[in-house]
Amino acid sequence: MPSILDDISLSEPSPRELALKSLLHSSAENLSAAINSISASAQINEGALLAFDASLSLQNKADTSNSFLFAQLAADKKYNRHSATLDWVKTFASTLAIVGWTMTSTGSTTTAKPSPADWEKVVTPFFPAATRELAATGMAACQALPADSKAISLWRGSALDKNDGILIAATAWVAGGSLNLAIVGIDFGYQREFSGFMEWKEYFDLNIQTLNLTLNEDIYSQVRETIIAKLGDRPDYLVVNVPLA
Repeated sequence: MPSILDDISLSEPSPRELALKSLLHSSAENLSAAINSISASAQINEGALLAFDASLSLQNKADTSNSFLFAQLAADKKYNRHSATLDWVKTFASTLAIVGWTMTSTGSTTTAKPSPADWEKVVTPFFPAATRELAATGMAACQALPADSKAISLWRGSALDKNDGILIAATAWVAGGSLNLAIVGIDFGYQREFSGFMEWKEYFDLNIQTLNLTLNEDIYSQVRETIIAKLGDRPDYLVVNVPLA
């Protein structure tokens, strides 16, 4: 029986991924701990932070994690997220839509923030009020991790590129019987403005995109096993649990 995902292929494992596969040999246990917990939890999912509210079932967590990774890899197949960011974001969002995530609202804005930036204060206000605390908790948990931890090694290799980067954070929660997902993506560039001898200002130019989605579980149930098959063992090394305090 044909699948609506037949025309979607994922990027081949890159040298970075193959190195991660060796480095993160025990991350499958970490992922299991995150998905099998009925309490609030978080994970680094390739280049993104996902924070799960305690309202999610185990199936909700697995579906959100797998579909998010699938959409990232499908976008990576077509575009470089750093050099063709807008096209990458469009492909990422359209892939989520194909597998059953219905867009309920979108937003975009540009701004500048002095360096060093307080990223938690930058990102959190863009989440729905109901999940701002969850987003802040997830970000604080990540910021508490050692720079050489598995989660940070995974995230850094995907999210950062020299003086530029793409910060993606998401929260998932259940309301009214539906699984919801809020995504905040920030394409940033580090800038330095000289004003005189040994005088300069350092700041970040930010392009901020927000997506709010609800999962149509009838559609997702038709592609769940196909997504799992296409991902193969990649969740074992492209997803790492982040303990919440």
